[in-house]
Amino acid sequence: MKSIRQFSLSLAKSALCLSFLIPAGYSQIEDPIPESIDRGNIVIQIEEFTQIPASAGSAPLARINHLKPAGDGSGRVFVNDLNGLLYLVSKDNASVYLDFGAMVGDLATSPGLGTGFTSFAFHPDFAANGKFYTAHMAPSGSGPADFTGPVVEAPIALQGVILEWTATNSSADTFEGTSREVLRIDLTHTIHGLQEISFNPNSQNGDSDYGMLYICVGDAGTTIQGFPDNAHRLDSVLGTILRIDPMGSNSANGQYGIPGDNPWASDGDPNTFGEIWSYGFRNPHRISWDIAGDGKMLSGDIGERNIEEVNLIEPGLDYGWNLREGTFVINPDFDQNPQNGTRDEVFALPANDESLGFTYPVAQYDHDEGQAIVSGYVYRGSAAPLLDGYFLFGDIVNGRLFSVDADSLTQGTQASIKELTLEIDGSSTTLLSLVSDSRVDLRFGYDEENELYLIEKRQGKVYKIAGAKLASSGGGEPPVVGWQKIDDLENGLTSAWTIFQEEGNFQAEPSVTVVDDPLGAGQGKVLAVNPGVPLTTSSLNMTVERTLSESQQIVDPVTESQLTTFYFKVGRPTVSGAPGEVDVTWGLAAESARSGETGLHAYGSYSVLGRYEANGIMDIRDGGSYVDLANAALNTNVYYEAWFVVDHFNNTFSQYLKGGTDFPEQTMVYSGAGYRNLTFDNLETLLIITSAGTIDAVKGKDDIYFDDFHIDVSGQNLTTPLSLGGGHAEGGKLINISTRAKVGTGDNVLIGGFIVGGNESVTVLIRAVGSELLDQGVAAGTFLADPQIQLFSGGQVIATNDNWDADDAAGVMAAGQQVAGFQLVAGSLSAGLVIDLAPGAYGAIVTGADGGTGICLVEVYEVE
Repeated sequence: MKSIRQFSLSLAKSALCLSFLIPAGYSQIEDPIPESIDRGNIVIQIEEFTQIPASAGSAPLARINHLKPAGDGSGRVFVNDLNGLLYLVSKDNASVYLDFGAMVGDLATSPGLGTGFTSFAFHPDFAANGKFYTAHMAPSGSGPADFTGPVVEAPIALQGVILEWTATNSSADTFEGTSREVLRIDLTHTIHGLQEISFNPNSQNGDSDYGMLYICVGDAGTTIQGFPDNAHRLDSVLGTILRIDPMGSNSANGQYGIPGDNPWASDGDPNTFGEIWSYGFRNPHRISWDIAGDGKMLSGDIGERNIEEVNLIEPGLDYGWNLREGTFVINPDFDQNPQNGTRDEVFALPANDESLGFTYPVAQYDHDEGQAIVSGYVYRGSAAPLLDGYFLFGDIVNGRLFSVDADSLTQGTQASIKELTLEIDGSSTTLLSLVSDSRVDLRFGYDEENELYLIEKRQGKVYKIAGAKLASSGGGEPPVVGWQKIDDLENGLTSAWTIFQEEGNFQAEPSVTVVDDPLGAGQGKVLAVNPGVPLTTSSLNMTVERTLSESQQIVDPVTESQLTTFYFKVGRPTVSGAPGEVDVTWGLAAESARSGETGLHAYGSYSVLGRYEANGIMDIRDGGSYVDLANAALNTNVYYEAWFVVDHFNNTFSQYLKGGTDFPEQTMVYSGAGYRNLTFDNLETLLIITSAGTIDAVKGKDDIYFDDFHIDVSGQNLTTPLSLGGGHAEGGKLINISTRAKVGTGDNVLIGGFIVGGNESVTVLIRAVGSELLDQGVAAGTFLADPQIQLFSGGQVIATNDNWDADDAAGVMAAGQQVAGFQLVAGSLSAGLVIDLAPGAYGAIVTGADGGTGICLVEVYEVE
């Protein structure tokens, strides 16, 4: 461990130069990562949380940098402004907790960039000891440095300072107390200085990591200043992540401790710093830990001119800068010797790279996608469960939001990155649009409940992630929109139903038949289920089940906003002047819940469960018990319409009823019933169980009638199915839609599902836009060159178009002028058609001619 902070350059410089050898014939890589980041199927829903007061007269109005909780159980969250204020924030409120700039006296906030009050971290025992820590930039020479670069010729532009603060009252909402200096670092330039400081939230009192402070230190711009030998070495803290015990005292200055389990703390080498945890970073801007899973420590490292990195941080590893940028070679001496490679150039790894000991990013993107990574957090909150386990990060400049599966992040591989879609107040948006500027200055934050926040400096606003949904069900094809008929009984067949009859003696055998209008209600053919009459003292049941088609199943994953509606009619007859004796249960179940021994779905394996009791009262199963839906028996000789709205994400469901004198109008009779069987599998089977009871207690001996089984997997739908004279829940006119996505091949084509509601036909304009997207901000070469439209209804193609002006140019042009935001260009290869459509569900499928791929906009508008 090194104890002297400044020493000779020669040995380290020789090692650095020898490490950079570009083999003869190597040439720069023009496009390091040619594959573009695809847009994923997750939509993040955000809401405005608070506005931070302006600390400048022009953008960025508030240089807000972090949002973090106190971690003391109070739920309080804080935001720092680089210009010198620490705010206590809540919904629609921000009050000054600490006037940092006024108290420290040496805060350097100019010329922006990496200057100012950069970070803060509350000690895990803050509630008891009142201690928290800050990082800030100070003018050069404003105090004696504990660390300075080994290259003595390098300039010193700033100093980075860590302070410890002790609050007199940790629960107070304004700071009173004392501070002391922990350490001070000389920095070569005004960029890439002290970045995030943080404690590991996974550590518990008694752990070796408990109370250890991690400090991210950039390379201070020493490489671009022409002093590359000032970094990427163990006798320099530039470009490192440090780990110290801020309440210890065995450091050279006696103001902090060096943990004995740090990688180089006990190596016996006087030329290494024991404070270093890992090294080889250009600008380790952020660090965070996954609070679940395996507790990964992750960091984003802002690149030079080519690669942005997500790194999995482990002790003792070398992450490569300034010999590597991402998974590529860079010339560290590009300032003085650009003939070996400029700062804009990267090269392929050498053949012997594995022997050189570098650790590479677990995810990376190049500057075709953005300019500077901002690392975020693995989502472990409850507001957006669909995001659980995803590491969220983004690009500081353009504000694009990205995610990777945290479990997929392993050393030696690069995980696939997906772009997230952003929505606010129900409308799709981008952060660039929200800030109304050409730069976002994006940051992430988190609170005590592990909910995440988006922070932008331009307007000084904080947004909270309030939810997430899938852009399309399950991430594949969108769900079929509208009612789907499960069974057609008019053919008189029961062959689609499987019957399981318990073995036993019956006086009258159970049966499943199709009968014609048994209640005289004009219903037509219906399914008649009879439990039979037992002759034994043990209860006898009959199970009737039907497997749902693939498009009708309720599938995982689903989002909180994705609901399914199950509909049917049920009627009980009058028999010999008295109410029919029936006892029947119906529901939806997962195939995985079927008993391997009997092949049956027993009562306990149902997920969505309702019942018609022998006393004529209908009830619902809420978790472990039944709850009556009415106080008295329902009418006989009447069909009741039942709607079950299923929330498969939360494993709950609600029921609506309509019919008889009890419920002349559709009525919600129960809300939020818990699944009988808590399953996260697909619900694939519709079941009916009738109970004959025992010879001593006959539960049911008469028919019960079912008809018109339908399902809508695309949402809550409280109408009577269209085929029965109803429509979709939305009703009314066609809802105009506009969806942009990347069109692939095979299963990855673009599908735009829509519904024409009401009772009358409408005229519709459908467009698939390609080359015109150039004027809408889509880059050249990325749009779909020749889109084609196929319009489907009921599984049949009812219209097609390739080039919009080849068939009905005048009609498409006139319709576009009436409703579209921009017009198609004469001679372009975009597709378009105008067509009259009757009420119903439709799907517009967009493909590329000759297997082409690229970004396309599909639009559907109602026109006069």
